Amino acid sequence: MSYKSFTFKVWINDETPNIISSIPEGTSTKSVIEINYNAGLIYSQIGKGYITLNDVIIAEINENSESVVDTIQLTTKGEYWMRIYSENGNLISSYKFTKSEPVNNVAKIIIICVAIGIAVLVILFFLLRRKGKYR
Repeated sequence: MSYKSFTFKVWINDETPNIISSIPEGTSTKSVIEINYNAGLIYSQIGKGYITLNDVIIAEINENSESVVDTIQLTTKGEYWMRIYSENGNLISSYKFTKSEPVNNVAKIIIICVAIGIAVLVILFFLLRRKGKYR
């Protein structure tokens, strides 16, 4: 009976890739959302993979990834899902951001006009009521 020796490597990884955003993950805002990530750092955390934004690949993560901070700005209204996948397509982490539409100028003008109209009606009501008491 002969024996052959062999070696193998096991990598157990429980790290979550670092993604930094201007708002907490899972929340909503009316202002521009800024998302920062470092592809080189993510490669050192999870190995090869890729990053998607609403199912569109925005960055390949591999040994050639630079250790610089990349910034994405979300300016249009909508729901955004940023996901990080391993090389074989397994989901590593997922982030949800929602950008809602701020009140536009037409809506602001309408709200101001309605508020002024209500104030005028209230003042007229009190003036007419006061005149009615003295007659």
